Amino acid sequence: MATERERRIARRFVDIWNQHETPQYTLCDGPNPPDFFLDAANEKSWLEVTDIWMNEAQAKDENCPTEIWHGFVGDASDTAVRLICQLDRKLANPNYGRVVAERGKGMLLLTCQDWAFDTINLDRVDKLLSTFTPSRDQHFFNIAYFEYRLADGRRVWGEVYPGKDLYV
Repeated sequence: MATERERRIARRFVDIWNQHETPQYTLCDGPNPPDFFLDAANEKSWLEVTDIWMNEAQAKDENCPTEIWHGFVGDASDTAVRLICQLDRKLANPNYGRVVAERGKGMLLLTCQDWAFDTINLDRVDKLLSTFTPSRDQHFFNIAYFEYRLADGRRVWGEVYPGKDLYV
């Protein structure tokens, strides 16, 4: 079952999608996997939402209120490496086979939760993506997006699979 934070992320994504793309989707919780079902007048799809953190300590700080730790430890490439690893892991996951048989290929949204993410990190993501080849792609996703926040607070969605369209 999706968390309320995942629902907020998914609703934000679908709202932006519906402003710029077709078909116009409505969103509802999925059985996990996937996190969400996307329904339009003549089309059914699905959405998987996955967080990308700078490191495990940052993820724990955000998700475990009893263990508060604030700090920035690690290399500026850590978030980019974690993105590539998570993308590869999701593309290789055989657990999406059932939903693909029922609803067709879906969308993957990798959301950057790294508090210190900036243009230097984005440049490193771009460089790693330029050499990325999935290890065991099951072809369950039509497209994967990377959502990140710019310094001015705007959120940007860039395609990271099967092509690459990031704003660097």
